Amino acid sequence: MEALPMARIDPHPADPGPRRGDRRDRRRRETVGTAAGALAVAVLAMGLCPAFAHPNIVMTCRVLFNFDGPSVNGLGEVWTFDQTFSAELLKDFDADGDGRFSNSEAAAMQSEIMRNLADSRYFTYVSIDGKDAGKLPVSGFRAEAKDGVVSIAFGVPVKTPLDPRIHTLSVEIKDPEFFVFASFAGDNPVLMRGDGAEADGCVPKLVDDSAGAYFGGAIIPEAATLSCGSRPR
Repeated sequence: MEALPMARIDPHPADPGPRRGDRRDRRRRETVGTAAGALAVAVLAMGLCPAFAHPNIVMTCRVLFNFDGPSVNGLGEVWTFDQTFSAELLKDFDADGDGRFSNSEAAAMQSEIMRNLADSRYFTYVSIDGKDAGKLPVSGFRAEAKDGVVSIAFGVPVKTPLDPRIHTLSVEIKDPEFFVFASFAGDNPVLMRGDGAEADGCVPKLVDDSAGAYFGGAIIPEAATLSCGSRPR
């Protein structure tokens, strides 16, 4: 599945605001040479205490369920980063300084960032009928900058298409180590594409996953899912 076309979803919700952190957080950032390296540290950071640690990167997300007929055959994700981390990404990958990413600049960004995220499952946790689907491949990376805010988009193919009237499919975007804080956008956080979505009478929604609380139980993630009618038997 190709990445979620960012032109079809505004990837620039309201800026989530400056990143929180104490002096220790800033010192940790200063040891990271590049923005991609910051994500590498994010996926490797261990042992932080919930009482003192703060996320170093904040991002706002959207998820799209892609229908092929009556079944979901893939997912799309858009991540929009906070202004501080966006500035670092532009510094590292916008080689000509024009405030945008050319194809070659986006390719360099994809090579570093997605490689670093691979071991952390791209912060993507997919559940099928309540069971973890494990690490899924990604495809079709895109990068965009608008008014100094950077968004990336990519697709997550579903190996076996799933009928949402028979199976329950949910998606969480999270970093259990809380080095990166991901939250869903306030507007249109979950979307659908394809005629099958309307035919199935599906409605996208967010639900709290209390059972999936992480970081010492301090963070209760939201899951993107679909509410669909039952298939006639």
